[in-house]
Amino acid sequence: MITQRHAHILDKPHSQIKLLKHDHADNLPIIKANHQGAWQDFKAFILSVYANLPTQFATPHIKKWCNGWQIRNHFFAYFKYDAYLGNAPIISVILNKKRLMIQLDWHAYKAAQSASTLANFNTWIDADLSKITDGDLPFYYWTNDTDEYGNFMPMSGFYHDFNDQHLDTDTNWFRVGTYILAEDLDDFDADSLVSWAVQTTATLSDLYRHCHGKLTD
Repeated sequence: MITQRHAHILDKPHSQIKLLKHDHADNLPIIKANHQGAWQDFKAFILSVYANLPTQFATPHIKKWCNGWQIRNHFFAYFKYDAYLGNAPIISVILNKKRLMIQLDWHAYKAAQSASTLANFNTWIDADLSKITDGDLPFYYWTNDTDEYGNFMPMSGFYHDFNDQHLDTDTNWFRVGTYILAEDLDDFDADSLVSWAVQTTATLSDLYRHCHGKLTD
């Protein structure tokens, strides 16, 4: 189960192990242990979400908590359809010190190998957004250069505000998603948090398919 404590664990003075050894050597073992334990809980959460998703979804990618030289500032995982594994659009899940968020995103790292283009991805803004703008969950949008700790804009004002964004969609993109603030995570038990994530992922999957020119399963 993901709680406020997991988010607080990610709030540390440095991410680079070299700096942690220099400035916080006595605390480094507990920092490592806390991050590894929190990541195991995050991994279990992602796999529980996956177990409740439609069969089109492939096994999720879950990035490790440490890459050998830094302890990550967030935990990151993403979902794709089996049919689109080689493409850059993803539905990602991020836990950082501020919030747990799920978003439709363009995985730029995979762009060179992707059959689906950034232009394809940016067509989500032309899809039927009624489930996003009028649904029960509060969705938000933000640009790819917005910091993950920054403020996001409510989708309820998307059509009104969109033309003011002046986004160069040849090189940039809008993300769309929702989140739970760290201080609100303790309001959810394990089942309700998984249910929230499954509902969010299912809603975003309509736009995910649209990014591939696929409006139906």
